[in-house]
Amino acid sequence: MKRLLFCVLTLLCLITLLASAEEPFLKFEFSHDASESVQKGDTVVCTVKYSDIDPLGLSSVELTVEYSDGLEYNRDASATGLQSAWTLWEPNVSEDSIKFGIVDDSVITPGVKDMTLTFSFKVISEGFDGEYIRITENNIYDFDINEVKNVAESINAPVFVSNLPETSIENKGASLRINNSPALRFGAEITSIPANAEYGMLVIESDKLVGELTHSTENADLLELKPLAENVFVTDACAIASNTDSYTFRPFVKLVTDSGNDYYLYFNTLERSAEQVALAELETETDAEKVKMLKAFCSDT
Repeated sequence: MKRLLFCVLTLLCLITLLASAEEPFLKFEFSHDASESVQKGDTVVCTVKYSDIDPLGLSSVELTVEYSDGLEYNRDASATGLQSAWTLWEPNVSEDSIKFGIVDDSVITPGVKDMTLTFSFKVISEGFDGEYIRITENNIYDFDINEVKNVAESINAPVFVSNLPETSIENKGASLRINNSPALRFGAEITSIPANAEYGMLVIESDKLVGELTHSTENADLLELKPLAENVFVTDACAIASNTDSYTFRPFVKLVTDSGNDYYLYFNTLERSAEQVALAELETETDAEKVKMLKAFCSDT
């Protein structure tokens, strides 16, 4: 009897788990095509998709989008894939948001076909500032007029900036200090940079790096770049523990937007070890004493 009861309870748990793992009612996607930086006069297009809709169908969808004051709505919303009797209502536009509605006006045609909504903004900002387009309300109703909660969402609408000042930095690699204690210096060529910008080099032992090297990277060192020659800047020498240990390094610039927020620009990432630098310098070095010292960093010379 106890064994039978156990089997019944197990079956009930299994049924409950299967019910909770039901397929999403539909897939919702929201994205825009803005690059990381836009200029005044550019157009940013937004795309909204409702797909893989449950056979029960939809009665309506409502979407509210908020946008920054550096953008201007182009009043060009359009919807494709709508079934007969379905309508894109005239959007309700306020100073910083838009409410869209796609509705079955007949009340007898369940929405089961994929639908796509598109609309766009013009960049009107005069200055360097952060811009955004984001969802504040997303209401979806099935054909029984119940709000749908089980939605598979895919949202790709990152913030971006307008009128980014011209900035150009190239990672020039590393050089090796061979006298005294061995050390590496990291360099960059700066050809264009805004006034009052801050710049430097991020450095980390490569085996400690997880993901992309940025200011949020744990264990990364932030090094000052100092002028060496025209447009050429280098860090102070960094002591190394091993000739073969690799270091990943990346120059950056910190700007401040018109709203007072920090904005970081990151440039190309390189990786070097003392041995790699020594081998490269051996290709051009002719001084016998320096050649001897460089070879000491190389395991196969």
